Amino acid sequence: MAGDTTVVPNVEAGAVTREYTDAEMFALIDLVNDGSIEVSKLAQTKATNAEVKAFARKVVTEHTALNKETAAMAAKMNLTLTIPENDEDIAENHVDGLKDLTDKPKGKEFDEGYIEHEIKIHKKIIDEVKDALERTNQNTETQTFLQKALTSFQAHLQAAEEIEKKFGV
Repeated sequence: MAGDTTVVPNVEAGAVTREYTDAEMFALIDLVNDGSIEVSKLAQTKATNAEVKAFARKVVTEHTALNKETAAMAAKMNLTLTIPENDEDIAENHVDGLKDLTDKPKGKEFDEGYIEHEIKIHKKIIDEVKDALERTNQNTETQTFLQKALTSFQAHLQAAEEIEKKFGV
């Protein structure tokens, strides 16, 4: 189990397809959870639109729950979460996004930036998880967990896109 590999193509220009281990795939999910929680906590204090604030609260709650499930599943599978080498774009997106949002003034500009950030990061992790789910070399537990994570990420993306459309954010 600990040696199971999840194949996820890296679609960056000129990049070679890479195989993520389960530990690396779970680490990417964990990283997105942590990043969304941190940015959404900031949004709870800086957003001014009530729907954006409600979305931020929901993201914190649901990503915190998914984080606990990720840790429990990793422990059950005896995995040590490891960020894939040479694939720090999710981490960089979070750091850059957090800095950008921290620097934005409270109000509409922040609301727009936060929603754009959440759309971007959720699209990225959805692509990674979908690619992982297309592979047949995973155990049932990994498949089930990835499907649950995907459902959560898709719901957040849909909610963020609806806010973006509704409020022009």
